[in-house]
Amino acid sequence: MNWEEVKVNAAIAAMQANLSNPDLMQAVTASEVVTGTCAEKCAKVSVKYADALVEELKKSVGTESDGGNAGTRKYERPAGFYKPYD
Repeated sequence: MNWEEVKVNAAIAAMQANLSNPDLMQAVTASEVVTGTCAEKCAKVSVKYADALVEELKKSVGTESDGGNAGTRKYERPAGFYKPYD
């Protein structure tokens, strides 16, 4: 999977989260920072979330050019993070 595919999947997930949560939708649509119709605002915010996630993932997992190694950084699950199969 390449970074563009990761971004598309993350944007879709963010859009689903926005649409399924009335509080998020209210915040997104009330925002004056993002312009457009309700659907356009939600899509723009979802892509911004995806961009931010991809940038953070690139920092922690690296890229193909560095062999997938981003120095000594290693992903660690945040404390209290739900582990469905553990």
